Amino acid sequence: MYSQKTNRRSKRGSVQVKNSRNWLQLVFTHDGKRHYLFLGIRSNSLNRKLAQDKAMIIKQFLIG
Repeated sequence: MYSQKTNRRSKRGSVQVKNSRNWLQLVFTHDGKRHYLFLGIRSNSLNRKLAQDKAMIIKQFLIG
């Protein structure tokens, strides 16, 4: 009847590509704060690849 809540934490330096109303955004944590980076591009296969490339750049910065 009730769903179980889990206390999941993302790995250090993880960056997620999210689809928000058919627009792509990146979500990550830095200095203990959640950040949402709106990319201003629509969700399709080419733009998703571009977003993943940008996520890798941010990930390298967070880990670095």
